Amino acid sequence: MELQFLKEGVVNLLKANFFSPRTISNYEQIWGKFSKFLQEEYGNQEVTSERGLNFLTSQYPGVSQYLRTGKFNRHSEEIFAWRAVHLLEDFSQHGVLIRYRQGRRPIELKEPFESIFKKYKEFLESSSLSPFTQAEYEKFTKHFLDFCGQKGVPSVAGINLETFTKFLETSKGQSPNTIAQKVTSIKSFLKFSYHIGSHPKDLTSLLTCPKVSRTAAIPSSWSKEDLKKLLSVIDRNSPNGKRDYAMVLAAAVLGLRISDLRNLSFDNFDWKKRQLHLIQHKTKKPLTLPLPDVVGWAVIDYIKNGRPKVNETKTVFIKHRPPFNSFADSNNLRANIQRYLIKAGVQEKRTGLPTGFHSFRHSAASILLEEGTPLPVITQILGHSNPNVTAIYLKTDLNKLRECALDPEEIFL
Repeated sequence: MELQFLKEGVVNLLKANFFSPRTISNYEQIWGKFSKFLQEEYGNQEVTSERGLNFLTSQYPGVSQYLRTGKFNRHSEEIFAWRAVHLLEDFSQHGVLIRYRQGRRPIELKEPFESIFKKYKEFLESSSLSPFTQAEYEKFTKHFLDFCGQKGVPSVAGINLETFTKFLETSKGQSPNTIAQKVTSIKSFLKFSYHIGSHPKDLTSLLTCPKVSRTAAIPSSWSKEDLKKLLSVIDRNSPNGKRDYAMVLAAAVLGLRISDLRNLSFDNFDWKKRQLHLIQHKTKKPLTLPLPDVVGWAVIDYIKNGRPKVNETKTVFIKHRPPFNSFADSNNLRANIQRYLIKAGVQEKRTGLPTGFHSFRHSAASILLEEGTPLPVITQILGHSNPNVTAIYLKTDLNKLRECALDPEEIFL
């Protein structure tokens, strides 16, 4: 499509959705540069995805860095240019603003979608779903309802299979897991809509997407060398360092989920028996684990010498700024790991390499497997509800496992 046609369509959508004149003017400046680039490089104003990417990488060095690392400077001109070009592509392909790409600008639903969304939020809050799952369902449902509003769907009753399919088409480039989560979220909302009488049919049996096999991907895990590097740069003389060191050990040695690490309380520790007892946040099932000395002493060091002296919470690992409360359920502490990765000189990659606390859990499973621990035992240690979930680690290359195999006492002391 021609650039001028796309610009006019996007500007009309921006105005209809209350974007400020200043923001629209800033987008138009980027599109002016894009127009000049198209004319000089191609001799016409035809817009394609390839041309848009060529424009961005040739005019904005930060875009090339983003493609390599997946990171943008949040306030840079590059990220604004990236959005400007994607607005054109989104309008060309879908005729809408895919507004979850537009930075921090909140989505404001219009009636009648706002009213039913509020009812759905109340329903989720009264459910047994975890706060994280509730937040995910709310987020994707809001995206979907915003899409319906932009597409002119008059009400929830007007949602059909075609609406759902066109919404999924906006997910180009996203991972299969993300798309599967979207489908699950929308099915939950539509089932709710049917039960309260807002939709005449139960569409959930018609909403499908390709199944994502748990055994399709090989989980990322740490090498012995990289674990040594990361742990060596954690400052064990500082309160933050003592906390992070103990959390990394608990994840890497015991295979704890980040949700369980965040919620560990003093009551979970049986110091006399050297055991850890907890109810898993994800599965709601009890789990008992031995407490190795290397983990126990790290936790004790943090409690005695690093943890703020506050009595308001029994949570072991807390924030170190007032009011010294627990970490939010949405906080996966990935930023903490990233700082140590950079400091240790460990290059983060975008595919198949560790990027957060969950990768330490993968490493614990891989190490146990390499040491000959039976799969049912690993399943119990990790707190998996199904041995088939644990079986994904059998796909890991054995030579790679041998590289990762380590003695916790050798690495962590």
